[in-house]
Amino acid sequence: MNNHHDSEIQWAGRILIATGLLTIILMLLHPDSWQAGVMIPLVHGSLQAVIVVQVGAMIVGMRSYGWNLWITTGMLFVGAGYLAGTGAATINGFMMPAFLDRVDGEALPQIRQLVWEADQALARLGVIATGIGFVLWAVMLWRHAQRVLAVAGMVAGLIPALLLASGHLNMHLHGAILVYTAQALWVIALGWSFARRKPIAD
Repeated sequence: MNNHHDSEIQWAGRILIATGLLTIILMLLHPDSWQAGVMIPLVHGSLQAVIVVQVGAMIVGMRSYGWNLWITTGMLFVGAGYLAGTGAATINGFMMPAFLDRVDGEALPQIRQLVWEADQALARLGVIATGIGFVLWAVMLWRHAQRVLAVAGMVAGLIPALLLASGHLNMHLHGAILVYTAQALWVIALGWSFARRKPIAD
């Protein structure tokens, strides 16, 4: 591994730290009503941009372990989870406000419920798929003797996914803040491990 590659990994780590913190901030700024004006598309559009940048940084950082089964399968699950999350953000941040502005009458409650259920289904799927990916990466990190980071990844991946799958947690605003904060904290920890990586002299 050369110095340039090491530098890329360190930068990927810094990006993961920044995007993880930004995710938490954006979730705390998330409006609790679809009548929040510009804040609804602003928060959700920003979260979508964060997702894209974060995936790129993850690919750069995780490929340093080699494209083995754990890394590759984990990346596919995380990618699928983030894609579902992007879909949920599109519905919640753009589709629902548009419906509320343009649809009225007797059909509005049914349409609103349908769109809401689609949003919730994608959000749950996203968290569960991402959680599986984090667990797969945690297994690989354990095998590389990064035990604390691995255990944290197991917790961040498994607990939210199990709580959602069992119905003990939902993806309404407060539940979403808890889930995304837990996952973002592990992304920050992962980024910290990349950012602290020492360059190897040529």
